[in-house]
Amino acid sequence: MKSNVRYKPLSAVIIFKISGPSNAPKVFLNNYPDLSFTICLLHIQTPCSVPLQSGMIRNRNSYTCNDFPEDIFMPIANQEMIRDNNRRQVLEYIANHPPISRAALAKKLNLTKATISNIVQELIDQRLVREIGSAQTSLGRKPILLEFHKKCGYAFSIDVHPSRIITLLTDLKGEDCRLKEYPFRKEDDLLACLKKIISLTLPLCQDSRYKIVGISIGIYGVVQNNCIEFTPYYSLPIQNLAELLEEAFGIPITVENESNLSVLGESVFHSHCRNMIHLNVHDGIGMGILINGQLY
Repeated sequence: MKSNVRYKPLSAVIIFKISGPSNAPKVFLNNYPDLSFTICLLHIQTPCSVPLQSGMIRNRNSYTCNDFPEDIFMPIANQEMIRDNNRRQVLEYIANHPPISRAALAKKLNLTKATISNIVQELIDQRLVREIGSAQTSLGRKPILLEFHKKCGYAFSIDVHPSRIITLLTDLKGEDCRLKEYPFRKEDDLLACLKKIISLTLPLCQDSRYKIVGISIGIYGVVQNNCIEFTPYYSLPIQNLAELLEEAFGIPITVENESNLSVLGESVFHSHCRNMIHLNVHDGIGMGILINGQLY
């Protein structure tokens, strides 16, 4: 039976940015800066807070949009928008301030306890949040503490060097990093190599609900709108690399210049810096520029 619940992408960039710097990913950030941007490109498919059906329509198949005034659906849309915004706030705060109780969330976010309880239960059901025990208190009932479930999915980053391919698999807080290197020659078929690498990595993520939720690929060359325009170090006849990989694996793929990924990765750990330049020295010199928080 087909589900009546809509699914929409929940940007995981919030999760990565609010998780703050940690020792493990920072090590990789120093050595492989273009791999650190992985989480910023992710999308987790999570249920919309409001199902498609509404209480005002008893049988959806009996009506069309033309049967109602143009603005009749606006209150429903607004409620859905507010609820989705509340869900993002709750998830963001849990990830940024673990461990935390439901009562503390309600107080910090100025939301009712009922709203917090409903949203937290949704997030628990979706395995984005988990309960980790009770807080120690001398008065009243001990509150149950919550934290972001970092193992609910994985991020996968691929750095295509002229002579090798380096990959980084990490959980959704940029921890538990697994680094691996594969040989790569100019005459190799990059698409076939990437398909093989992704296929070998997928079984490592079977313990999570969402598996690999996004892949970023760093290219030494010019990339526009997820299409490879030019590569000086190796032959890449396939411009729509991301599209072909998405069709093969059903995972969101983002292809970008490796220096741009580097500066975006650094900005995650230094979100207060709106303007930044990152230099990568390898076979050539690459530079990523961030101005007012946007790639230049």
